[in-house]
Order: sequence, then structure tokens, then C-alpha cells
Amino acid sequence: MATATIATPSTVLQFPRVPTTQISQNELAEFVGAQKTLEKLQKHVDALEASLLARLRAGEVAEEGVYAAEVKRSTRRSPAWKDIVKRLAGRLVLDGDAYCSNVITHTKSSESFSLEVR
Repeated sequence: MATATIATPSTVLQFPRVPTTQISQNELAEFVGAQKTLEKLQKHVDALEASLLARLRAGEVAEEGVYAAEVKRSTRRSPAWKDIVKRLAGRLVLDGDAYCSNVITHTKSSESFSLEVR
């Protein structure tokens, strides 16, 4: 039995190749059509959300009923971690660049797989 091999920088994955029927053009066409429908729906949802958010922020209120609407605000800070680590390493009399490289080297990489149909 043949195996398909996918090489990545960190590992080699092997998947057994199981004889199957072919993926039909109809299945691929259905997938592409569903993607296009989803994109149209997402654009519609985004437009509705932007309109409602703008109106709520301008002071409009939602009609009373089953649904309620309000604006929720949240903030998030994303500091440049390398600069912070370099400063801290300097205080501890360590080489900041070497320490950052060490952190990156010892951080496990993640993999993702996606389907692309053209």
C-alpha cells in the first residue's frame, strides 16, 4: 500500500493512501458555490452589524421586544513582547537578542491544514 508524505519544517507526516472513488466535479462545484453563498451572507451580516452599531452609537435605542441591542466596548493591549523581554534581560545582565532567539527556538510550532479549491 502506498503512502502519501507531507513534509513540514518540523516533522514528516505520513497518511495511508486508501483507494477511494474520485471527488466529483459536482462536489467541488457545490463546495465553491457554498463558499460564494457564505461570502455573500457574511457581507450582508457585516453591513447589518455596521449599520446597527453606528445607529446605537449615535444614540438610537432598540424597540422593546424579544431582542435587545447594546454597544459593548472592550480594549486589549498587545505589547511588543520582544522589546519588553530585551529590557528585562538587560536588567538581569543577559543578552536580550539571544534570550528572544532561545524563546522562539524552544516554542513549538503549530500546523494548520486548509482546503483550497480553484
